[in-house]
Amino acid sequence: MDSGSNGHRDSRFLAASLAAADAAGVAAVSVAMSQSSNVTAPVTIQQITTEESGDMQTQQQKQQQQQRQPGIASDDSEVATFLKQIGACRFCTLRVQGFTDMNHYFRHNFESASVASVEGQGRPVSADTACGLCLGLLEGSAEQLRSKLAARLQQENYEGQLCTLNVSLPVLCTFRQQLLLARLRCMGQPQEDACADTKDILRWLLSDILTSLGMSMGSVAEYPQEAGVICVNISGEYKGSAVEELACLESQQPRGGGRKRRKLEAKQQQQQQQQQSVSAAMVLSSLANRDAAACLEIVGGNSLNERLGRIQGQAMLVVDIGREGLYLSGRYVKLSRRIPQSPWIIDGERKGESSVEELVTGPLAKLFGAKETRFHAEGREDIDVRMLGSGRPFVVELRNAKKTSPSCSEAEAAVNVHGRGAVSIRCVELCAPSAMAALQRDAENHTKTYICVCWSAKALTSADVASLCSHHDLEVQQKTPLRVLHRRAPAVRPKTVHWMELELVNSHFFKLRLSTQAGMYIKEFVHGDLGRTRPSVRSLLGARVEILQLDVQGVEEA
Repeated sequence: MDSGSNGHRDSRFLAASLAAADAAGVAAVSVAMSQSSNVTAPVTIQQITTEESGDMQTQQQKQQQQQRQPGIASDDSEVATFLKQIGACRFCTLRVQGFTDMNHYFRHNFESASVASVEGQGRPVSADTACGLCLGLLEGSAEQLRSKLAARLQQENYEGQLCTLNVSLPVLCTFRQQLLLARLRCMGQPQEDACADTKDILRWLLSDILTSLGMSMGSVAEYPQEAGVICVNISGEYKGSAVEELACLESQQPRGGGRKRRKLEAKQQQQQQQQQSVSAAMVLSSLANRDAAACLEIVGGNSLNERLGRIQGQAMLVVDIGREGLYLSGRYVKLSRRIPQSPWIIDGERKGESSVEELVTGPLAKLFGAKETRFHAEGREDIDVRMLGSGRPFVVELRNAKKTSPSCSEAEAAVNVHGRGAVSIRCVELCAPSAMAALQRDAENHTKTYICVCWSAKALTSADVASLCSHHDLEVQQKTPLRVLHRRAPAVRPKTVHWMELELVNSHFFKLRLSTQAGMYIKEFVHGDLGRTRPSVRSLLGARVEILQLDVQGVEEA
């Protein structure tokens, strides 16, 4: 037979398939966010046939079309009869038979739903039922979904167009998809090359809608990590009685002997428990690549046609829109001895005036319109310790930020004005999420420089000064300090003091400048912490020593 006949037969087959779907009937719109609304007049079968014929103008185009539809068997009506018997919706009729050209789906997505018969016996279809293959997720109007997505995007008012789409379906969808594939294999239909997945059809439709709304579609991997991509998450939810079908798979999975199953009184709670206890992975491990007889033995019933029929209730599409976190890195300087790094509240009473975290994240959240923030710094200083020099490295995560346009210089200015000289930031730049983990990972590889004012019980001499300053790369064993023992596990932590410089103010007061390994407790190294830090400045000088003031002068790479 020549290719022209094949093209004509494809057209007639598509028209017959759609007619079969009309006979099977579809239920009301299944999109959760939308209610019924006006739709355009349905396209007639004659119009469909004419349009299909017009598309196939050359033999090369016909061959390409056939290559795009490898699963269509144009001279076999067994699949169309099967879809009519189970009451499949219009979209499932297309996808099951391998139509991947989205023009077919967009063309018929505006047609009104029809109510005809179930299994070809003329019985009226209840408006409360839905297609058993997609659970009603594909039985809605694209225009309704488009208007709802547009309204939601306008409501959220996110700045920017970079967008990713994530679609998740109920486990029952996966369950019925595997039964469908088993039924198609029974009819000699190639599994992978023919039947398109419900998730793929939804993703194609939603991507087209989002693109028409001005969004730039892509995956997270395609965009810079600091771009703050808008995430559109579409999830299907089904809470009808058909969830009980999943119970047949619970016996297929091993259970722990000591776990007691909760007895639930309400039927809705039982269904919810079943849906949570059976995962998509369990469905695939139990049913994937099995023939129809093996699947029927697991799920029970008289036939897979019976198992794939229309269901009571409909699945709903739930839309959640958010933004990937925006990350800013920089360094902060703290000039006050009354501000802790993070909010310090003991027994309901606040200690200190605000905090570095609040003084930095508050203005940034307001500037970027973020609903939530996270603050991470490389180490921390006590409330009475100043952070000087080039500052301490930090990373701020801005969650679900509405804006991305403020510049780093604007961010710096906003924080520095709000800090009123007590806290300021510098070197602010956008960074990737990995910068937060790197901040903690690299902390131990940095060195810290400190300067402190100390008092000695004995009068110090130049010999004492020379003796103390002669130590280089001094190994110190530090037990967990008594003052933090209530929140840190008891341990002995070896640390290194790289060098020390001592300047006498008078015979009892002196300035001590030292460079140490990150993570060392400087106050305890000075006074010894009742012998828990060895050696210490106290043991090296052979006299009682107290620290009066402490500042961090710098955080540098080792």
